[in-house]
Amino acid sequence: MTVKSLWFMASLMAVASAEARRGVGSSGGGYAVVCRGLDRAILSAETLDLFEARTLHGLRLIEGSGDVYRDFARVVQTYRRMGGDSRPLGSEVEDHFQQILQAIHFVPESKMLEPADDLGEVVAPPAGCAIEQLAIFKDDSNQLFVARDIWSRLDSLSQAALLQHEVAYLMFRKVGESTSRNARRLIGQLFSTSPGSTLPELVGSDALLCTGGSEIVARGDGWISRGSTGPRAFFFYVSAERDRAVVHFMRILGRDTLVPITVPLDTHFDGSQLRTVYDPSGSLEIPSKVVVSDPSAQSDRIHIVPHGIFEGYGFQVTYVFNEPISVTIFNPSGRIIDHMDVESCSRTSL
Repeated sequence: MTVKSLWFMASLMAVASAEARRGVGSSGGGYAVVCRGLDRAILSAETLDLFEARTLHGLRLIEGSGDVYRDFARVVQTYRRMGGDSRPLGSEVEDHFQQILQAIHFVPESKMLEPADDLGEVVAPPAGCAIEQLAIFKDDSNQLFVARDIWSRLDSLSQAALLQHEVAYLMFRKVGESTSRNARRLIGQLFSTSPGSTLPELVGSDALLCTGGSEIVARGDGWISRGSTGPRAFFFYVSAERDRAVVHFMRILGRDTLVPITVPLDTHFDGSQLRTVYDPSGSLEIPSKVVVSDPSAQSDRIHIVPHGIFEGYGFQVTYVFNEPISVTIFNPSGRIIDHMDVESCSRTSL
């Protein structure tokens, strides 16, 4: 499978269709900053994702086109381009967009929505304005309930941002997140004029693609194989020079990060000096660990993400001579939320 194929599998639209069919047994809200007059009439409204992007994170938003699908599709194109895929969008994007529209059920006013209570940390709205619930997505029924009074006052960019928010937040909830903070951060970044570096810019023409945490499934014939859910983590290892190396995580906790999480490492290791250890059950098809055979390799520092979608999370890529490479992930309070051995690394280029 090519790197571009891996990135395309992480597409927001693919996540939307797959997860909506399964359902994850929860629900998620979408919010807007709404300014009202003395008579409670709505003077202006903007999705919270875009408001926070402008006022909290200092991002400049792209210009709205006046057409919600065009704004929606433009962000999908941006997302693909960040993964190194510059192909024109196909009809599948509009098909998925129509599927999302068909899931919408309008209610007259925000107060008629079931409260979601999943904002998390938020920025204070301006005087005369308030953060109001705009929507709630019911995962079990694949229905998106939207307050018509607020929706009708959103511009096309905010309408597109709400639809993308609900798709992204569905994926975040799948792995246990209980607030929309990270989803809002992601959508604000993707709708900005500076969404981030592309994978080809970060990775270059020579890197290692490493995976870890794949499910092991026993088969009736005595063999074992990897499960269908894919690895819990994968990252690109890049070394620019002897004393400098970084990894770019594109998947953690069993979900695609959608934008790279860059982690600096203490030392470089020679990518040609890796040894793969296979599963002890006897199936040579299943690599289980990657051991560093470079005597100078040593790294165990915990890197705290300083800003961005996973701000405050800690990432530790550990390797020493003749020991397996491992990955440990910490939540912002310092608790370990995942640990795994790296099971395979292979040369790749974008």
